[in-house]
Amino acid sequence: MTTELTVCVVCKYSPDSAFDARGRTGGELLLAAIKMAVGNRGLDVELIAQECLWACRHSCSVLVQSAGRTGYLAGRFEPDAAAAEAILDWCQAYGESGGQVPFEHWPEGMKGHFIARIPARTED
Repeated sequence: MTTELTVCVVCKYSPDSAFDARGRTGGELLLAAIKMAVGNRGLDVELIAQECLWACRHSCSVLVQSAGRTGYLAGRFEPDAAAAEAILDWCQAYGESGGQVPFEHWPEGMKGHFIARIPARTED
């Protein structure tokens, strides 16, 4: 089953500035780092760029979810390669676990970054 990884592309670059010196947001930089890292792995991940996840106090933010599974909103990431690797490690554990990753399998780089656990949608 494909894991959807939604990345907020308008998240600030830093608490003090929306943009880096080249005019890119933190979200754009994080998405670019994730694209680079996912290319080196064989993960079944669909990357989705989103204008806003409404988690502005927690930028840079991502949402990991898939059909019928609990979703996870996480943030407070640096827009860099280390964060991208941690997020993809979570996506891999998420995909392998069926959606509920036991704490002992949480990647170290994800601990302290979770904002919300979103219940799985069920069809009526």
